[in-house]
Amino acid sequence: AGAIIFRKNKDLEFLLLKNEFGHWEFVKGHFPLSNLETGARQEIMEETGVKEIRFIDGFLQKIFYVKEFEKEIARKTIYFFLMETNENIILSPEHSAYCWANHNECLSLLSFPEQKELLQKARKFIEKG
Repeated sequence: AGAIIFRKNKDLEFLLLKNEFGHWEFVKGHFPLSNLETGARQEIMEETGVKEIRFIDGFLQKIFYVKEFEKEIARKTIYFFLMETNENIILSPEHSAYCWANHNECLSLLSFPEQKELLQKARKFIEKG
């Protein structure tokens, strides 16, 4: 599970983390399916230091992809929540950088089409809000 984390300043900004392969991504991690919300909250705290976060009701998206990792095929399903925070980020050693980026900046930074589509859905959901 993971989270699309946003904040509202002058512009709507989304949090992206740079992973060990140099790709920008949303917060995500592995936990039991029975405990997605708790797991997502824990992963956010571990990766960003954020404790005060607000789940946005009604948004839960799923992406599926296939990835080759160390000569094995991995099928991954990730459930993404939408969350809002105004806390400062304290980056974990798992990532090399983070940024708050507006919608267009995110589209240029995100590497994978599934993530870009997810961002589009999140932005539309927030704007309808």
